[in-house]
Amino acid sequence: MRPRVLVSAPRRRGRIAYQLTRMMVRAAGGETRRVRPRDGEIPWDDARAVILGGGEDIDPRRYREEAEVEARLDPERDALEWALLDGAVRRRLPVLGICRGAQLLNVYLGGTLFQDLRAEFPRHSPRRQLLARKHITVDARSRLHRALGATSLRVNS
Repeated sequence: MRPRVLVSAPRRRGRIAYQLTRMMVRAAGGETRRVRPRDGEIPWDDARAVILGGGEDIDPRRYREEAEVEARLDPERDALEWALLDGAVRRRLPVLGICRGAQLLNVYLGGTLFQDLRAEFPRHSPRRQLLARKHITVDARSRLHRALGATSLRVNS
């Protein structure tokens, strides 16, 4: 039996992103179960990992700030993914955050976010893309480095 990975998704939309995530998890030997705010109970029974996917901005109240800019928020998804993180921590399951998911991990662990990247970094131009174009450095002491053996990668987010 393939290890089951719970993948968070918005109430609506997100089908293409979920299918791409599903394809990659399957290629790595796992299977996915999509978890959305409308689904009710989180199916923990045979979960082996959690992936928090991309989506809307995280409500600034989650990191104890007031909204500074108008943004599309999804408080129901924030609550679902917070519960996924609580459950994953209790069960000692690995968690991967993609885009919004990485931001939520940061907030869950006590971090904050810039609400308006253009104001903070005027030369920053976010582009939606599927191809890996941005370079990142991987800490040689990290689990990611141990898993991949790489000190730099190209990413799309």
